[in-house]
Amino acid sequence: MKKIVSAVLVCVMLLSCVLVLASCAKTLNGEYVNETTVFGVTTTTSYEFEGSNVTIKTSVSGFSYEYDGEYAIDGDTITFTFGDEDADKYSGEVSFNEGSDNDGAYIELDGTKYYKK
Repeated sequence: MKKIVSAVLVCVMLLSCVLVLASCAKTLNGEYVNETTVFGVTTTTSYEFEGSNVTIKTSVSGFSYEYDGEYAIDGDTITFTFGDEDADKYSGEVSFNEGSDNDGAYIELDGTKYYKK
């Protein structure tokens, strides 16, 4: 009986450690948007973060696309992972920064600012 109780306590302690370490990971929450107009054509790209999940939405001249995936932040880089082949161009590691200016809070991905909505 003592061995069972000890094993259960060890499992609970290990699970607690894993959860504490997981909660230390940097996460984002909310939607960040970038809108660009070139030669009269407006392109809108947004990243919506919730936990470790991300949804990228793009809209160009009335055509809209949406991709669901995951992300992880490690210092000044962010890594996106998508299962959809069409989203391969968004997968991978890019530079990451966050801050705020006169336009509000933003994240910066590979030099492009996306403002919090």
